[in-house]
Amino acid sequence: EFGSQQQFCTRNCEIGDDAAYENGAWSNVLIGSKGMYKSHPEEFGKQTIVESTECIAEKPYIMYEENENKYYLMIPRSELAKRGISWEKYSNSGVERVDFEDVYVAEEGISTAAIINAKLSEGKHVILTPGIYKIAEPIVVGTSNVVILGLGLATVQPADDAPYMDSLIFVKDGLKGVRIASLMVQGGEAGSNS
Repeated sequence: EFGSQQQFCTRNCEIGDDAAYENGAWSNVLIGSKGMYKSHPEEFGKQTIVESTECIAEKPYIMYEENENKYYLMIPRSELAKRGISWEKYSNSGVERVDFEDVYVAEEGISTAAIINAKLSEGKHVILTPGIYKIAEPIVVGTSNVVILGLGLATVQPADDAPYMDSLIFVKDGLKGVRIASLMVQGGEAGSNS
């Protein structure tokens, strides 16, 4: 049962034979999903179907390898024309495994934007642990294939005395494979210059 909401979007799922929507979900968009939702004849549900997701990159995650007593940053590879799920089919073969020697773990109150930018310029991936990161300058991504991943409620916001910034996180033009995930970005009180 979908509840009383009007619109739903389902991406890269496998919808079971008995999946139905009731009491709402008047508009469903299914992207790269296998199967369809059933509806009751008295409900006026509409489904828009996009056969595959043109290009998708799933969110990076952290894995602990017990037999090595090590953590790894796992970066799923981009997929083209994806339909349905892939974790079952590919297991970890479609995932880049990055040793934490190549990862900077940021900490609230200690890791400034300048420190994070220096680590990014060294080619390190950055993980922001839970907390509010009050920055005085933008975090700048200038290298392709870099991950910035937030854990918990990692939040980036301007420091109270920071000058106006057009962007708190800036990705330079022409880069590929940059992933920014699980971060909250909060604007400052000053507003924009325009």
